[in-house]
Amino acid sequence: MTSFSFFTKDVILATITLQTRLMTKEQINIIEYLVCCVGAFSQRFGLTNRQAYQYLHQYKGLQFLMDFYDVEHTQSIDDAVEDCTKICQRHGGTLTL
Repeated sequence: MTSFSFFTKDVILATITLQTRLMTKEQINIIEYLVCCVGAFSQRFGLTNRQAYQYLHQYKGLQFLMDFYDVEHTQSIDDAVEDCTKICQRHGGTLTL
């Protein structure tokens, strides 16, 4: 049973490595940026990362960051959190700065 769990972990790591190699550098940068923004959003509002992700997804904050990545990533993470907060409010979110 133990060897199976190690095998499973190895397969998962190999799959992630392969998928990462198939992604472009820009795709990897966007994912890293989104992870950073979700983390900053969670800290700003005292949420877990999971809660922050779910909130941003539900109220279109993540879609906004992906749609306007080319502009948003040139600004500070604090600015991105503020922008996401405003977008989420426009789509029914109730968190405020």
